[in-house]
Amino acid sequence: MPHWTRRKEYGQKVNLSNGRSGLVLDAVAEAGNPADSARALPMLEVLSRSTWKHDSGRKMDCYQRLGVRECLLFNATGESLPGVAKELWGFSLAPGRREPLGEVALPNGERGVRSAVLGLVAYVAERTPPSGPGETWALTMRWHDPATAADIPDYEQSRAGEAQARAEAEAERARAEAGQRRIAELEEQLRRLRDGAA
Repeated sequence: MPHWTRRKEYGQKVNLSNGRSGLVLDAVAEAGNPADSARALPMLEVLSRSTWKHDSGRKMDCYQRLGVRECLLFNATGESLPGVAKELWGFSLAPGRREPLGEVALPNGERGVRSAVLGLVAYVAERTPPSGPGETWALTMRWHDPATAADIPDYEQSRAGEAQARAEAEAERARAEAGQRRIAELEEQLRRLRDGAA
């Protein structure tokens, strides 16, 4: 069998997500071993001063050959990179063609890059200045859903939302139990009043 033939019984696609600390917070293993070109998600390259030429050049060519349909490039430190005027931009990739992804205005006044593959808009949501000498800016990218006019929560926001929902559910359960206890007390009082009147 040629070495480039994919075999489902070997390997696994594992999607990792991490928080600001850089620690892996979640890992999802996909069933089978789907080809990279079958991926629905666009590629996202986070650029650095040492790798930006490779990431925006040869890697894009490689993604194009693999059949990746979109690639977004994100300058997460906001560092000045030669020939790079934007913090976030992207390309639609097709055999022999590389088309810039369109920019759109968001309701919050920011400008973002629209992913046709996801139907979402990526944008720079936060720009944190350097905290000291030798430090760089820290930029945070978010996804916005035009269909709901809302941002997609990141992992930490999702966890906070889940914790809040659990707390609200627990409070509602406690209110319901208190209500049931009060009903039982009132029914008992009514029974005693009836028994005493008889």
